[in-house]
Amino acid sequence: MDYKQKIFQVVFILWIIAITLLSLVETDKLPSFEVKNSDKFGHFVFYFLLTFFLFLALPKQRLSLRFKLLFSFSFSVIYGIIIEVLQGVVTAKRQPEILDVFANTLGSLLAVLVICFLLPRVKFLK
Repeated sequence: MDYKQKIFQVVFILWIIAITLLSLVETDKLPSFEVKNSDKFGHFVFYFLLTFFLFLALPKQRLSLRFKLLFSFSFSVIYGIIIEVLQGVVTAKRQPEILDVFANTLGSLLAVLVICFLLPRVKFLK
């Protein structure tokens, strides 16, 4: 395992912790921004990065590119669904939204497409 992969594993773990905390903390304790649909854009970006970081954290030598892409995408989408369900179960003031799941999925899908496009062009992705 090279040092770059270890760094991305740490980044992935920190990122998933951040998503979990931001998703499950009561919204009245967070600063609010009054920009229409900024919530969905936030979901999109967070899950784009989650998928991207997970892809980079997975071992290069032992796993095929196809498996890494499919696993990163599937994990991120399933994790996003679980977080949305938990928002309805463990928080009093937050509710699950299907549009959040949709934004999460689109962010993850774009990450896969970006990886496929950049993979042959960017040295550290190889």
